[in-house]
Amino acid sequence: AEGGIVLQGFRNMGRLAALLCLAVSFAAPFRVSAAAETVPQAVAGRAVRPEETAAWWCSRYGAADKVVLDAAGIAALNERIAKSSDIWSGAVTAEQLASFANVDGAALRRQLADPWPLRREEYLEGRRMTEDDAATFRANLNLDAVPANVTGRFAVTTAHTSLRVLPTDRGLYDSADADARYYDNVQDSVLDAGEPVVVWHTSRDGRYVFVRCRTLSAWVARDDVAYCARDDWNRYAAPQQFLTVLARDVYPAEAGGTWHGKGPRPGYDYGADPASFKGMLLQGSNLLYTRRVPAADGERWEVLLPQRDAQGALTEKKVLLPAGPALREGYAPYTARQVLENAMQFLDSVYGWGGNYGSVDCSSFAWAVYRAEGICLPRNSGQIRRAPLHTVSLAGLGTAERLAVLAQLPPGALLHLPGHVMIYLGLKDGVPYAIHSFSSHYVNGKKVYERRVEVTDLLLCRSTGRTFLDELTCCQEVR
Repeated sequence: AEGGIVLQGFRNMGRLAALLCLAVSFAAPFRVSAAAETVPQAVAGRAVRPEETAAWWCSRYGAADKVVLDAAGIAALNERIAKSSDIWSGAVTAEQLASFANVDGAALRRQLADPWPLRREEYLEGRRMTEDDAATFRANLNLDAVPANVTGRFAVTTAHTSLRVLPTDRGLYDSADADARYYDNVQDSVLDAGEPVVVWHTSRDGRYVFVRCRTLSAWVARDDVAYCARDDWNRYAAPQQFLTVLARDVYPAEAGGTWHGKGPRPGYDYGADPASFKGMLLQGSNLLYTRRVPAADGERWEVLLPQRDAQGALTEKKVLLPAGPALREGYAPYTARQVLENAMQFLDSVYGWGGNYGSVDCSSFAWAVYRAEGICLPRNSGQIRRAPLHTVSLAGLGTAERLAVLAQLPPGALLHLPGHVMIYLGLKDGVPYAIHSFSSHYVNGKKVYERRVEVTDLLLCRSTGRTFLDELTCCQEVR
């Protein structure tokens, strides 16, 4: 693996291995419920454990405030990641994204023609999908309208919007079971307002456009993108004067930049109104700003919100947002402390498959936390695992050897299981901990759903009966 970690002797390895064996022998694995360092209003009424704060972990790590990569180092990292990506998927630079404006029509038709949910047995609205259902979905791909040479249009997103595998808001699921509803296979990812995209194609019903964004290509609701000239697109693709969201989320169109709706809070309850997500900007999002405005009750940022006019063109609306800790001028410094502080903002958020429900899944969680520092990771866990980061394989290592590797890792490193990625926190009493957005684990062979962002130890079990620790495939330092 690139830049492997040197295994060093660990004096207390016998004690740690014994501790691990003892912990695994419990009737149920120990699991820590999550809470944020700045506790979200939705969970403010309960106690916060020390290990549920960034400060606690950073106090145990001497280099928590050391800058891991400066701006030049981050640019070089993003360039390396982009070189490992292709026209259809993978994280790319603004320059590379712009180069995708012209694509071969035959290649685009091939990309569109065989969406994976239509290749397998799926369930639609509580019943098995029929051939007629699949034919309807295929017809809306509008393949006959793809020209021999496609000239893309530059556009910017104007809302928190879903990236879909098919041009539809109907979901396809693995089964008709109630639990399956949380995992819509058509849901690929999300984009926040202000994201640059290249539009390649339109669905037959005209409701969706097929786009390439920074991390993948997918269908987006037409009304959530606004077309613009290349110069305006560049202002969003490579912003020069911008703010970065460091809070879990902000709502720039609402008073004070916070959510004031009724009912369950978006991102913390599956019953929240989906319409409320539209105005959300998740952590790591950028906002263009014009100036800092003095005020008697505190300074304000005058920001530009991208809008779509009646003709589908980009316009901008000026709004004032408080100049507080939720927004930072430019990107945050890349330190272990900053990564953990970012991550703790999501504690107790629901598990959002493909970024659904105004929340994050495992990979979009890691992606959001690191993009606040200007790092553009690939979108899914497999692509992150294959990215050119500082990686060490854990294949073939026993428990004691795995603990030795983890003991050398900085907080904020990425830990990989098959199909899952976590953010490492450190060791507590010899037991490794991580924060992650996860769906489930197993207790005595029975599946237990959590569907939350939580701080847990790695003694949770998988369906194999093995612990998360023993099923780790590799770990990565993002550098």
